[in-house]
Amino acid sequence: MGDLRPVHRFLKPDVRRQTVMSATSPPRPAVGSAAADLDSSQPGSPPTADATGRRAASVGEDSAGVGWIAVGVIRGAFGVQGALKVEPYTDVESSVLNRLSRWRIVAAAAARPRPGAARSSAPPAQPDAGDRLPFRLPADVIVENCRQHGGMVIAILAPGISREQALALKGAEVVVDRAEFPAPEADEYYWADLIGCTVTNPAGATLGQVLALDDNGAQAVLRLDSGILIPFVAAIVLEVSPAQKRIVADWSADWL
Repeated sequence: MGDLRPVHRFLKPDVRRQTVMSATSPPRPAVGSAAADLDSSQPGSPPTADATGRRAASVGEDSAGVGWIAVGVIRGAFGVQGALKVEPYTDVESSVLNRLSRWRIVAAAAARPRPGAARSSAPPAQPDAGDRLPFRLPADVIVENCRQHGGMVIAILAPGISREQALALKGAEVVVDRAEFPAPEADEYYWADLIGCTVTNPAGATLGQVLALDDNGAQAVLRLDSGILIPFVAAIVLEVSPAQKRIVADWSADWL
């Protein structure tokens, strides 16, 4: 039997959750506008600063075409100093939340529906829109300190916020700029970059477009809009070109 180990590995941040989100994002996971009661700005509108001095941000793709990817949800506060407890949408060890200091916090309603499932069965709840919110959403924030705790990421913002303010953000999502992701190694791909890729076989027949990626524990599987499931392993996936949104796989449309 040939080697079916997933040589084409994933740094999975980040898009186990959606599907063309940018997050799925059309081709990239992108996040929509925030709920009107939490933010009066619309995607593409000029950012403004709130009373805390933090920049209110638009979400989705900015004028430069940058994609924002949902990578986790705030589950509440940690400790008494206003630290945020964030549940990553992928394994905590591989989440880019550990490596990026610039996050964008958006209302949960801002995220477009995405195929796939988050690690937790509990859906994001709408953040409290009351006076306890530390800033208007969506907002760009700087993470001063970040560490892992169990399956969560514990983050302290700069400037800091109170425990009550951190609790008010429960249910908000954290999105990050795809352009700031660490460069993957050889044969390593971000799930977000594969969403939307057109898959063909060596004969040139189109098999479908990647809607999502599933992980059965042994290997990742490409789920196409045609209903075809293709193991993402070197023995089958012959070529991956994220920039061209193209994947070549030794597979047939008859092999559902």
